[in-house]
Amino acid sequence: MGKYNSSETRVKPLAKAILADHSKLNMALSLLQEDLQIGNFDDANVYFTCPEEHKKEKCLMPTIAHSLSILNLIKEDAGFRESIRTVAIRNSKKDERKQLFDLNEDTFKKAKEIIEAGRHSRQEKWAYFEGETRPDLFIENQQHIIIVEGKRTESHTTSAVEYLKSRSQMVRHIENAIEYCHGEKTVIAFYIVDAECNYLKQCEKDALQKELNSETITKTRDQIDVISSSFYGYTTWQAIGKKLNIQYQ
Repeated sequence: MGKYNSSETRVKPLAKAILADHSKLNMALSLLQEDLQIGNFDDANVYFTCPEEHKKEKCLMPTIAHSLSILNLIKEDAGFRESIRTVAIRNSKKDERKQLFDLNEDTFKKAKEIIEAGRHSRQEKWAYFEGETRPDLFIENQQHIIIVEGKRTESHTTSAVEYLKSRSQMVRHIENAIEYCHGEKTVIAFYIVDAECNYLKQCEKDALQKELNSETITKTRDQIDVISSSFYGYTTWQAIGKKLNIQYQ
C-alpha cells in the first residue's frame, strides 16, 4: 500500500503525537463526545505498528463463547458445515480438522476442551475457525480500553471473515477486548476514516447495531447492549489532524 498505508501514514503519526503528549488522546476523544475522557496511561500500554520503536499491534484472541458457537454451528447445521468444509479442511493439515466435518464426537470433545482452556498453540489451531483481531491503535489504563480502527483507501468497513458471512470487524474488536479485560474496563471503540470516503454511514452507531443484529452467530440481548454501548461511531483524519495539529505524510 506504500504511501497510502493508513497504519504508516495516519495511525503512526496519531499514536506518536499521543505518546509525546498524553493529553492529546482526550482531545481526540472529544471529537466523538465532548465530555469523553480517560485518565493517565503508560507509554507501554499504547499499541500500534511501529517497528523502529519496537511497538506492535495488540493481539486480542476470540472469545471462548464465540469459538464454541462456531464449533456448535458446524456440528448442528449441515448447510453451514458443507458450505465451509472444503476450504476449512484445506486450511489445516491436522487430521482432527477433517474429523470435525465427519462429525466425530471424540474430536468435537477434544476441540471443546482446547477452546474452554483458552489454548492457542500452533498444534491446536485446528479447533478454531476465527483468529485474533489486531486494532490499529489500542490504549489501556486501569479503567479504560481505547480501540481505534483506522481506514484510508478502503472502500468499505470489514463485515465478514473467512467462515462467517456476517461478522463485523469492529464487533470482533470490541467483543474480544471485553473478554480480554474480563469485562472490568470500559471499552471505547471507534473508526477514524477519510472525510471524503463514501461509507461514512457504515461507521455510525446505527450501522453497528444492524451488524450486531445480523451476525451469523446470534448474540444475546445483553451481548448486543454491551457491545453497542462500547462503540462511539467515527471521526475523520482531517478532524484529528486539525484538532491535534498533526501533519500527515
